[in-house]
Amino acid sequence: DAGSETWRAVAGRVTIELSAPGVRAQSPSLYRATIRLDGAEFIDSSGRRHRQTAPIVLSAVVGSGG
Repeated sequence: DAGSETWRAVAGRVTIELSAPGVRAQSPSLYRATIRLDGAEFIDSSGRRHRQTAPIVLSAVVGSGG
């Protein structure tokens, strides 16, 4: 992809939190996974660095729904 760049994490802290199962009544085996990156610093292929000033938080419902 001509417009994409891959940045590699070189510093920071990652926290992964899993909720108890049952976040959806119709699929009781599902749970919420939240990933939080604090103080993340990334470097690109040319050596440029970028440090995040705010946390990066990703969250999704995961598990076996069937």
